[in-house]
Amino acid sequence: MKTKFLLNLLAGLFMALTITSCIDTGIDHKIQLGGQIFNARDSFAIVWKRPTPKEAILGQSQTPFDTVHFDQKGLFLSDAVFDSGMYVFEYNDFEVPIYMQEGKTLNINFNAQSPRETLKFSGSSKKPNAFLKERRNLQSKIQQEANSLLGAPDSLFLGFLDSARKSLDTNVVQFITNKPSFDKTFLTDEQFTAYYFASNLLLDYIRFHEYRKTADELKPSTKKMLDKIDINNDRAANNKEYLEFVQSAVSLKANDSLQNIEGKVQPEQIVPVQFYVIEKTLDAPETKSYMSYAMGRQAFMFIGPDINDSTLAIIRKNITDEAYANAFQETHSEWQQLTKGNVAPNIKGVDTSGKDISLSDLSGKPVYIDVWATWCGPCKEEIPSLKKLERKYGDDIHFVSISIDENKNQWLNYVETENLQGIQIHNEKAWKSAFVKEYKIRGIPRFIMVDAKGNIIDANAPRPSGKAEDLIEESLNN
Repeated sequence: MKTKFLLNLLAGLFMALTITSCIDTGIDHKIQLGGQIFNARDSFAIVWKRPTPKEAILGQSQTPFDTVHFDQKGLFLSDAVFDSGMYVFEYNDFEVPIYMQEGKTLNINFNAQSPRETLKFSGSSKKPNAFLKERRNLQSKIQQEANSLLGAPDSLFLGFLDSARKSLDTNVVQFITNKPSFDKTFLTDEQFTAYYFASNLLLDYIRFHEYRKTADELKPSTKKMLDKIDINNDRAANNKEYLEFVQSAVSLKANDSLQNIEGKVQPEQIVPVQFYVIEKTLDAPETKSYMSYAMGRQAFMFIGPDINDSTLAIIRKNITDEAYANAFQETHSEWQQLTKGNVAPNIKGVDTSGKDISLSDLSGKPVYIDVWATWCGPCKEEIPSLKKLERKYGDDIHFVSISIDENKNQWLNYVETENLQGIQIHNEKAWKSAFVKEYKIRGIPRFIMVDAKGNIIDANAPRPSGKAEDLIEESLNN
């Protein structure tokens, strides 16, 4: 036992010396990343480069940066050259977000049998990464408590929020007083993360009460607290928490301005107002450009290719970043394939008896299509209104509901239990289905209207609870 302990100790010392000294490893640059995985079953781990929010929204996903291989003792060295930034070290299903600094070293150690509990860092980048680990644990704990208090009186929630902000601030102060070696942009970004993470908790609390129709129970001063949070902070324009807060705040302001509209507010009513809010409330150019692109891209998902010209003009005017402008134009061009009159991409699935059904089989009548899933709350909210339409127009219209549930039995049970009518079909490829890609479906429910000849009437049709009946009447009278 002592011999094995000494061998492991010596191996660990060698690793530490290797990544902090100039031992000859056969590599022509200083090693930046190494470590040891005890009791490893797999022989390798993957290091991923984490995209910035700007890179992510422009379609750059988390990409493999390096693959490190373990020796028999679980030791590894990476020969990659790391720029400063965020990465993810992934072993099996265990992911460790890490911050790499150009020219500095990081050593990762954990026991594969209990990785979360045994994760430790060493090297000249130890302190920033230990801080990230502590902050993630703290945020997880705060988030869980915040979720449990969403229905609580605002005095209780705000007391909790004040305590949470102090804990987050203390976490940052302790990191600074620990005299770490780090890039100043790292500290600035983490300060923004702490501030806007707490701000998002407040926003979630208010949105919860608005959704539950209990917002009138809140004190007016609670909602006014949002006005004190800076949404024109271009110094944070590449911070995920900040951008999430601004986007949610814009949506909340838009919804507030539509409160006096009778009935359920529909996406086609919300979208133009969102861009009016962006136009009037956002002054920071980077933030305004990002939001215009992010919410402009989202608008196509809400209302399809038929965004009116005045809204398009506002979006284009406010996207001042060339990369965003080019990406928006590309998105707009792609959606034009789904404009009225174009041939509708085919939709395939199997019905409850296992029979193959496709959209191309249903010519002769207009078709109203509902893309949904049993786990989707908003989808199920539309079912009562959809049943009313089916009862009224079932002889003249094909009503097709296609589920993208991954669990077919769950879909079958729900169809039977809820006595769903119309043509009920299921596509086992779910989000990977060809029609999901062709119709650019990023969220559900999604409704599509096709004419009797198989041409598109509306690729993002009104919901049953909205103006679907008007569209159906129009299709039958043409």
